[in-house]
Amino acid sequence: MEVPRELVIFDCEMSGTDPRFHHIIEIGAVKIDTHTGELLGTFVRLVKFPFGAPYEKEALRITGFDYTRWKQYAIPLTASLREFKQFIGSAGLAAWGCATDIEFLSAACRKTGVELNLDEIFDIQTVASRWGVRRKLSAAAETLLIATSLFHRATVDAVVTACIFCKLFGLDISEALQKCLGTDFRSTLRQLKQTRGNSNESVNWCAQAV
Repeated sequence: MEVPRELVIFDCEMSGTDPRFHHIIEIGAVKIDTHTGELLGTFVRLVKFPFGAPYEKEALRITGFDYTRWKQYAIPLTASLREFKQFIGSAGLAAWGCATDIEFLSAACRKTGVELNLDEIFDIQTVASRWGVRRKLSAAAETLLIATSLFHRATVDAVVTACIFCKLFGLDISEALQKCLGTDFRSTLRQLKQTRGNSNESVNWCAQAV
């Protein structure tokens, strides 16, 4: 697969492991120039999921799920996917070990009617493993001397994967991308909330999950 000039490297966090019962709770991504390593944009959305929906406690623990944070910043799945599609634009897609993400995104697209082109996704994990890099994202980052302590946050994992891509393809990690390794993107979520306004604050956050 030929790597396009603009590449959106994404990650999803879920409430469990089975797309039949569990839900995407966070979508994160970065867009980079694959010729220069320049950071072209970042994307982070916390996603509402239905009240009473089944979940796996371990999955929520690993992803750092915080009810207060999701209640404050999460938006419906349809809006999240539409905005993700807009962010992607004409860029290609890439991820670290993308099979599970594709399963959940495909299920979400069927449910909402939002169309994403998931047929050609560049799997950076597969490329890295061919070059002897360990398959676990945190282990790969350690091997390649990419430092962050915030794994299992969707946008941070996307940033780490973008840094790995740069290392594998001989690109300098841009200063902007490097700075993203140390943030949890709370300020971005606050700015998004301010942009949307506070008109729906009194609405049950789980009631409009789709």
